[in-house]
Amino acid sequence: KGSSVLTLESGRQIKSRFTAFNTGLEEIYQHQKQYSVPDAGLRQRLRQDGRSIVLSSYTEFYERFSQVQFSKKHMEQYLKFAPRAVATMIDELYSG
Repeated sequence: KGSSVLTLESGRQIKSRFTAFNTGLEEIYQHQKQYSVPDAGLRQRLRQDGRSIVLSSYTEFYERFSQVQFSKKHMEQYLKFAPRAVATMIDELYSG
């Protein structure tokens, strides 16, 4: 808030949010990549909806905080999925 220095608490919050997103994405991906949607149009709409729901908010968050030193160690653990990787994962869903 007006300062480029993070407090300990704000760093923890950023780590927590990245961790929650990473965990949720991995769980959803593991479950939904097994689903098969034979109708190509429906499959494409599901993927498009997934991208529109997830990517805009995540991309904004990622771009904002990936340039901030919010962790002294293991930044890569929190920055596990770049927005492009998330888009690729979504595009792999529903093929069975």
